[in-house]
Amino acid sequence: MHKEVKPKKRNEFSRYVAIFLSALFTIFMKRTVEDSFTYLQELSFLMDLGLYLIIFVPLHYLISKFTDWLYSDSGESNS
Repeated sequence: MHKEVKPKKRNEFSRYVAIFLSALFTIFMKRTVEDSFTYLQELSFLMDLGLYLIIFVPLHYLISKFTDWLYSDSGESNS
């Protein structure tokens, strides 16, 4: 009567694409922000790393959701 619900496996390729795109966009956005606010260029290493993480985490979440949706039907049959 009830189908057993199996957890969805994430496509490995979509995971790597999400990490790559997130890192690429993070680097681009951080450089853009540093160009706009020159005092950010003089941050210490830990503050610089924190800025990367603040930009990376939300971007990675959004991009991973997008790539999961994009690659959700690849490799699955409809039977």
